Amino acid sequence: MNDANNGEGSAFETPPLRYRPYQIVHDWGPDPGEKLDRLASLGIGGIVTNVPWDDRYLQNESAFRELAAHMEAVREMGLGIWLYDEKGYPSGSADGLALSDHPELQARGLYRISVRGSGIAPVVVSVPDDGIRFYSASLHSLEEAASGGTGAKCAETAPDGLTVRTEGIEGEWVLHAYVEKYLYEGTHAERNGWSPRRYPNLLDSRAVRRFIETTYEPYAVHIGQGRIGEAVSAFFTDEPSLMAAYQNTEETYARAVVPWTEALPGRFEREHGYALAPCLHALFEGDGVAERTVRVQFYRTVSSLLAESYFRQLADWCRTRGIHFSGHALLEESMVYHTAYYGSLMRVLREMPFPGVDMLTTRPRRYVDDPFGYLLAPKFVSSAARAAGRRDVMAEICPVHFDPSGAFTYDGDASLSDMTGTANLLYMGGVTHINSYYNALEMGEEQYRRYCAHVGRLGVMLEGAAHLPDVGVYYGIETYQADYKPIRQAVRHQSGSMWDRHESLLATARGLLSAGLDFNFLDDRAITDAELKGGALEVGGIAYRVVLMQNVEVIPLAVLEKLQRFEASGGRIVWSGALPASGIYADEHAEVVRRMRACELVPGEEATVRIRAACSESIAQPALRIAGVDGGERLFMSRYRKNGEELLMLLHAGDGMAEAVLDAGAGGVSSAVVYNPETGSRAHVKLPFRLRLKPYGCLFLQTMSEGDRHADD
Repeated sequence: MNDANNGEGSAFETPPLRYRPYQIVHDWGPDPGEKLDRLASLGIGGIVTNVPWDDRYLQNESAFRELAAHMEAVREMGLGIWLYDEKGYPSGSADGLALSDHPELQARGLYRISVRGSGIAPVVVSVPDDGIRFYSASLHSLEEAASGGTGAKCAETAPDGLTVRTEGIEGEWVLHAYVEKYLYEGTHAERNGWSPRRYPNLLDSRAVRRFIETTYEPYAVHIGQGRIGEAVSAFFTDEPSLMAAYQNTEETYARAVVPWTEALPGRFEREHGYALAPCLHALFEGDGVAERTVRVQFYRTVSSLLAESYFRQLADWCRTRGIHFSGHALLEESMVYHTAYYGSLMRVLREMPFPGVDMLTTRPRRYVDDPFGYLLAPKFVSSAARAAGRRDVMAEICPVHFDPSGAFTYDGDASLSDMTGTANLLYMGGVTHINSYYNALEMGEEQYRRYCAHVGRLGVMLEGAAHLPDVGVYYGIETYQADYKPIRQAVRHQSGSMWDRHESLLATARGLLSAGLDFNFLDDRAITDAELKGGALEVGGIAYRVVLMQNVEVIPLAVLEKLQRFEASGGRIVWSGALPASGIYADEHAEVVRRMRACELVPGEEATVRIRAACSESIAQPALRIAGVDGGERLFMSRYRKNGEELLMLLHAGDGMAEAVLDAGAGGVSSAVVYNPETGSRAHVKLPFRLRLKPYGCLFLQTMSEGDRHADD
């Protein structure tokens, strides 16, 4: 084994600083030196910081000099440095500077107004007070609409966009006019829990460029364009998003909006081969295949634009300076939010070299069992990283109790067991780095010191470890996109069918993990780009032999074709909850239906049983196995290969003590090494061996090569 994990005084027992939590410090207080000394004494690995959040944010030369002094002191202690890129959150506005003198770059949406009438007569409609201008308008016969017709008469929009003029038609009719507006009231820009302020349009690359010019460039200039890559490891961006939905509010608003930018219609037509304007009604109404298809294509275009304008543009800026681009998105916990705020979260995170997740709880039981979906959040993010062939994933620990209505309650009295249990779950979920909002200086010094060492040991064990998941779970965002229609209330009031799907996925994730099966999500690109090798889908260097397709109603034909080739080569697919009935283009629908006729739909409650059986038949059996479990109904397991040896992370996701027997599996190994991150101990044991785990505690179990066994004897 690697010497870094071997022997007394090893990196496992005393983890190097780079593996330990970084402390988030927005305000250095009256005595920065004393604060830094105290934090360093607790065993942190680094600092996440920024210029002062005062009235001259980013515009004060002395503030940058002060920050430079703090950074120099941090570096002299051997600690790492990340820079936080906003005054509070959400990132993107530079506390208003990004929109200063450029109000036209504010976040935009599109809404619809409808005017009814009858008969042939002139019709003139003026833009509402909250509108910027009309984008387009069309007049429809109510009789034709009732019979399923889609014909429409285009209405003329004045050059300034402030009026629509047309002439009515015989019979009753409705005029649908589509209005651009700036987004603020009721959105996360206003209801973010930090500070209400106008927010830039992240679909507009010019607006994001303004954010770079007002935030990233000043840091580079004052730290030194040639030095910033040496001084700073990463920039931390916090909850950037589209604002085309309502959040943290109980109110009902006047408009239901979709995200918008001037470039969107042209991009949509280039990607999908037809004009968007005649189909805009489908974004707001209709449950037929045609309307659902338009919505899927629209949100695919939105996610592509967002990925390029915000995530790629910032990542490129950082990359050219030798810096990681990191941070986290808004509400990673559910694909309902993914659609509303990103189009597709996994699509935009592909552009982020060091994606992250916000963990709004520090209670491990809540992490696993809360219907909000904390358990899913790191899996979505780490899966995006792994699909892109990366391993770095950040978690921001924000110890609050979050009520979906928007209320936050500080939850800083967590016990050490709560803190380490949450860290164990995060690292099992694919996290490799923690940035912490724990109030370290108000906790007991020994408690925080032990926490930092524990997190460091998790990082040491998983450094260089290749993930070996049992299952790939399809990230069926297309089905959510097809269902998503904007509403005038908060996103959590979206249709029950979407939330039913979320709850089903969360239950399946718990079921898989409780059955000892680990998984990653695979989006459409991961599957279409995958290589077929010996009955496996190889994605980002990871081979998947079993794929779960749960509640997938819409599927790109290219994905279905690839999956069926995978199945024909020996791979296993389990379809559960629903079978796809449409593709993402009109000419795909019939072929999707035809190909699905021979597929078996497994009831949801049987899916985990089928998957477990498929894994037993399809996946090479591990060298270490867990048997004789007592008192632990939920033992989560995540397998890796490190330095040629099998590495198993075992976590007891429940209350009370659990016992299990570690025994030899395939390959006839007779001994293993047991690592305990709580104590830093390492023990060479003969198999079988009885293990004891605390509530939400974890152990690492590693096979030993013949040479290592002799060296230990």
